[in-house]
Amino acid sequence: MWCEERQIYQNLQKTFSLRPVPVDAIRWNFANFWSGFDALAFERHLLGVSGNHKFRISEQNPQIVFESVFGTPGKGRERWPKARQVWYTGENVAPPLNQFDKCLSFHRDIKDPRHLRWPYYLLHLASLPMTLNDLVKCQSSASTWAERPGFCAFIAFNEGCQTRNRFVEKLSKYRGVDCPGRVLNNMTSETLGKRGNFHGKISFLKQYKYAVCFENTSTRGSQGYVTEKLVDAMLAGCIPLYWGDLRVGEDFNENSFINLGVYGNDVNAMVQHVIELDSDGRLQKNLLQEPWLPENKIPEHFSFETSKDAILKLVANVNK
Repeated sequence: MWCEERQIYQNLQKTFSLRPVPVDAIRWNFANFWSGFDALAFERHLLGVSGNHKFRISEQNPQIVFESVFGTPGKGRERWPKARQVWYTGENVAPPLNQFDKCLSFHRDIKDPRHLRWPYYLLHLASLPMTLNDLVKCQSSASTWAERPGFCAFIAFNEGCQTRNRFVEKLSKYRGVDCPGRVLNNMTSETLGKRGNFHGKISFLKQYKYAVCFENTSTRGSQGYVTEKLVDAMLAGCIPLYWGDLRVGEDFNENSFINLGVYGNDVNAMVQHVIELDSDGRLQKNLLQEPWLPENKIPEHFSFETSKDAILKLVANVNK
């Protein structure tokens, strides 16, 4: 990621030097991405569906510039006005279709050809590195799940979701919820490693039967804000306790986790549901036998062909 202030490229873990740019490579760069953004994961993210194309970060005349929402809007166009401009967000923000050649976002149901629904959890999987294929039945068996020593874990650094905070506080009165994150912290965070250590987070969650997977905000209708929280709990083999997007069942099999979003903001009803689940071995077993993805297949809107078509159109005939 190009850091204007320090005039260097920065990666999630370290500063890195540019690789030589092959003649046939597509030159790209980034603007307004979040601190710790992993440009190499983003490259893997696209390479999986981009055919034989090569990508290289280039300060000199990039052909494609990806811009996100952490900074002054339009920085990518200002710095590289001749490049094809692509907007990307991992936040619950509506795509500005009229300002970019292409927009990648959470939003569902947008039929405009300039838009591709590409939620953040796809990029998150690429950083592990994994894909949705790795969610095709990676759960623990009911017997190994029952042997886990911990009841429930909650990891969050954003304090803004009061529904989430109240839920964890009330659930903790039933049985203790371990919170190594900044929000409601009640234990050391050393077991997680540094923030951004996704493998450390998943390893930590493997000690627990349940994981609180509330989004920062809930979404209705076409918004489709589903992040990495649900995916991390699935990879760890927990039973996810989810709240957020009401249409999450279009991406993931709702029979495999507990969608507390059906209770709106009624925290008491949510906690009661979890208490009933925790005392019902039959229901637990049924949940653990379900695949994470609907029919144990990648949903059609995330199919290889759908994504490949969109990405190939993006890189076709870029300015040389």
